[in-house]
Amino acid sequence: MGAFICKQPNGKYCRFSTVVDTLTHCDMTEEEYIEMCAEKAREEARYTLEHYVRPFEWVKEQFWPNNNTIEEYDQLLKALGDEEGLGAERVAKIRAELKRLEEEEE
Repeated sequence: MGAFICKQPNGKYCRFSTVVDTLTHCDMTEEEYIEMCAEKAREEARYTLEHYVRPFEWVKEQFWPNNNTIEEYDQLLKALGDEEGLGAERVAKIRAELKRLEEEEE
């Protein structure tokens, strides 16, 4: 779990860390607690943007027509500024795999 929040007897909030086994934050108002959580989220988001952004090509390579049709996804990619969209080669691969799976079920 890492930590838990408690309401103190004076009505404010404290955070107890189960990692260091002591209080790490005390006498926080609701807004201070929310801001502490928001700052952690901002830090995590910055870290993700700095270390985990993947090439846009991945969204083409990983696409499978479960929730969008090929045509819908292709239009979405183009709306995002990718003039090529899925591309003829990728569309052909997807359609071939769909056909193979369909035949396998028969």
